[in-house]
Amino acid sequence: MLSRKSAWLSVILVLADMGLAQAQQNAAKVTLVSSSVNPPSVSNVYYLGAMEGAFARHNIEVRLQQSSGSPSSVAAIISGKAQFASINLNTLANAAAEGVKAKIVVAGNFDFPGLILSRPEITTAKMLEGKTMASSALGSIEYTVARAWLVNQGVDFGKINWVSTRQSTVTVQALMSDRAAAAWFNMASAVIALAKAPTLHILASAESLAKTAPSTGGIIVVTDRFAQQNPELTQHFVEAIIEGNRLLYNDKAVFDETVEKWMPGVYNAEQKQLLYDAYRPSWGVNGGLNLKVMGEVLAGWKNDINPERARNPNFSKIDDLVDTRFVRAALAKLGVQEGALDDAAWMR
Repeated sequence: MLSRKSAWLSVILVLADMGLAQAQQNAAKVTLVSSSVNPPSVSNVYYLGAMEGAFARHNIEVRLQQSSGSPSSVAAIISGKAQFASINLNTLANAAAEGVKAKIVVAGNFDFPGLILSRPEITTAKMLEGKTMASSALGSIEYTVARAWLVNQGVDFGKINWVSTRQSTVTVQALMSDRAAAAWFNMASAVIALAKAPTLHILASAESLAKTAPSTGGIIVVTDRFAQQNPELTQHFVEAIIEGNRLLYNDKAVFDETVEKWMPGVYNAEQKQLLYDAYRPSWGVNGGLNLKVMGEVLAGWKNDINPERARNPNFSKIDDLVDTRFVRAALAKLGVQEGALDDAAWMR
């Protein structure tokens, strides 16, 4: 026979379970679409981290949906098949130029971390003058980030020869066979490249690139219509992304557990450390809205990637593509996390 204390404890536990079940039943159900859900990419740990509790704390049930690419992700939120899309800034600019009404509400990675790897004999940027560098395509992020870093280092860019490889695996082979002297790789590709060719030299670290040649990483986009009709839900989603990023930023164990859950056995301990060191400075712990960097990337889109669409009546500057009110409200509630590269300078 149960004691009175045990009976009350049983009642409390039953009520707690009922409350949890009720909360789960009443959770807002939304879909986040991305081109790297299956298999998941380490570049999207920012929302995978939020899947581990932050969304639930905000009473949101998030379903991840695979798309064939960022343009397809935009199409999904336009059609209403998804509510949130994780895409890149160039895709948003292309869509907005065609009249799509959608904006960035939060950035998971305010930078897209990567490394510039070189042949072992190349130890300075200047040594690349007269050499060949590899890129998947001219105008791609591999090209634009490397170019910005080289110019920052005082390299005569006109003395660099470029070869297009179309994919990172071919770029690695080009370096290994001495058909190219250096190339930029995103972090997921970089750790694989270093595993295949451990003699390759890290010419530029992720942190140095983030400071001298930053790009934009995963941005979360919603349509203007959805944000207007669902401001509270959008606000909770943005806060969950920020809270998830802060958990990752402040505790490497959370990163390791998240990576292992979603990408079991893909990375060893040394690779996880390399990835963590690279991604940590870029997580949007303060919302990731580095408008200065986004503006520079947009300028690159206008000048190098799609100059024809740059002349459009729908937008002219980065402010036209970003809705800052949700991050602003989130930081008013959560406070600004100090000491991060994502310093929320746009709010000052």
